This record gives sequence, C-alpha cells and structure tokens, in this order.
Amino acid sequence: MPLVVLAAQQGLTFRLYGRGLLSDPAAYAEAGQFDNAVATVLNARAIAAASGRQALARQIDQRIALYPSGRPYRRQPGVE
Repeated sequence: MPLVVLAAQQGLTFRLYGRGLLSDPAAYAEAGQFDNAVATVLNARAIAAASGRQALARQIDQRIALYPSGRPYRRQPGVE
C-alpha cells in the first residue's frame, strides 16, 4: 500500500502538514481508492465550511466531481 494512503488513513497529513483536507482525498484517488476519496473529500468540505475556510471549501468543491467519476486530482502547471 502506498505510504501516502497509509498516512491518509491515519490522518497524519492533516496533523503534520495542515493540508490533509486536500491531500488525503487526493492520495486515496491516486491509489485508485475512489470510494475512500469521495468519503474523505465530502468530510473535508464539511470541515472547511464549518470552520469558515471558504476559500478552501471552494478548492474542495472543484475536486468533488473528480473522484466519483474515477479521476484523480492532477495539478495543472502554473495553476494553484
């Protein structure tokens, strides 16, 4: 199992790097675990919205459609 998936399962990326709301679902999707990616990204969206992090919630919204369709997130060069 890829190390990023193990870290996502343990919530380590969020605790260690503060970026788990975006990276954990991406790690699952990259490993082909789209059911986990969907569940995690929906949870991330709820956390971001509840904590008032609207810009982050918008970023997550852009990714929500990818995972149910079986596509991992790929950052485009020059785009954050």
